[in-house]
Amino acid sequence: MGLITTRLFPHLFVSWSISSRSRNLKASTGAIRPSVLATCSLISQRACSGHPGTQGGCTVARHSVSSMDDSDAAQPSLFDVAVVGGGIAGLAAISRLSRRGLRLLLVEQGRGVGGRMCTRHASCPKTGHSLVFDHGCQYFSVKEACQPQFAQEVERWLEAGVVQHWQGRIGTLDFDEDEGSLNMSSFTAFPKEKLASIMVGAPSMSALGRHILGRAGVGLKEDQRGRSIDIVVKKRTRAENVQRHSPSRRWRLQLASRTTESTATEVEARVLVVATSAKSINRLLLTSVPDEVKGINSPVCWALLVAVASPLAHIPFDGAFVANSADAGVLAWVARDSSKPGRPGTGNAPECWVLHASAGWSYSMREASTDKVREAMLAEFTKDFGTQDVVYSEAFRWNNAFPLNPMRGTAKCLVDSERHLALGGDWAAGDRVGDAFESGVALAASALALL
Repeated sequence: MGLITTRLFPHLFVSWSISSRSRNLKASTGAIRPSVLATCSLISQRACSGHPGTQGGCTVARHSVSSMDDSDAAQPSLFDVAVVGGGIAGLAAISRLSRRGLRLLLVEQGRGVGGRMCTRHASCPKTGHSLVFDHGCQYFSVKEACQPQFAQEVERWLEAGVVQHWQGRIGTLDFDEDEGSLNMSSFTAFPKEKLASIMVGAPSMSALGRHILGRAGVGLKEDQRGRSIDIVVKKRTRAENVQRHSPSRRWRLQLASRTTESTATEVEARVLVVATSAKSINRLLLTSVPDEVKGINSPVCWALLVAVASPLAHIPFDGAFVANSADAGVLAWVARDSSKPGRPGTGNAPECWVLHASAGWSYSMREASTDKVREAMLAEFTKDFGTQDVVYSEAFRWNNAFPLNPMRGTAKCLVDSERHLALGGDWAAGDRVGDAFESGVALAASALALL
């Protein structure tokens, strides 16, 4: 499988990133303190091989309450492992742990799982046609040398059809500072080898997260081998007041619904895994956050989702990084999402585009309203793309687009063995989708070791 060095938010999200070309902030991380944090070795990862996200532990009596909905009925209050964060790292951890007959809890504050591997659905106000936008990660690829577990899983996804190659015209173009606009004639396609390694979720990015949960057995009582499955998934739910209860040696979490005003539910877990952005870990754990996590920085990224009435045939590409976006201009990445496999065909339907703003511009507009940002980015789009035939537009703000200074350590996660706590995410391993996945595998292995 070919190699690609771009990141998740393809710029932000092209493998996970707001393109590396738009980065203008740097920071350094501290060394892991051996007295507090234990590392996760590659050997322990291999010992926990299987679907990403699996965590291990002792088998307990089953209550058969596995569910993908948000119902609280009859859900157990004690779990072997609680995973906070339903992005790729958290899903990788849950998936691997699901093979060990454990009682598992996955808490995700968003409407769905997958984190930045997500899709926004809308309807055209004029025609009613379905509109599909991958507003986070634009595509991903595999770096086999440092992402062995991810490489194996991607092969399974390809076989299942939930991942397909994006055979679009993808590359780079320049921002003309004199003209104040994108220079469309400067587009340069990526080399064929790189283009061949570009993949997307099908029929959408968000389909991949649902697939991972399905493979983990969510909604089932037992797997094909007759082993019990007990996974509770809480979406649109925020974990709060997370504390380690010393007498019982368990973690206590308050689960607050983001859709109702009902009283928060308290649950306990023998092991706590936090697979979120570094900023979210700081919020969740407050004063007990390791210095290594406190030092991780993540930029804001604004995205514009826009649909035009008819295809922009005069645009010579399907996806492009703006090569000098860090120095000037509003846009860092532009993509014709309708060109991705499995998306609604154009025909008479509107054509969908996703634009990611540069890091500098996003930072300057970090306090701006969604409407103001939408108007500003839409003005750039209509000017640069030569069209006024817009039938839909929406701005979306990513508060933690990607880690500017990931740890990139071989451990791929941080572990506090005394408190039965494991922390991870892309920030612990890199800034790409595969890095987040590898961190999830390491988190699962660590959780198993702590039980």
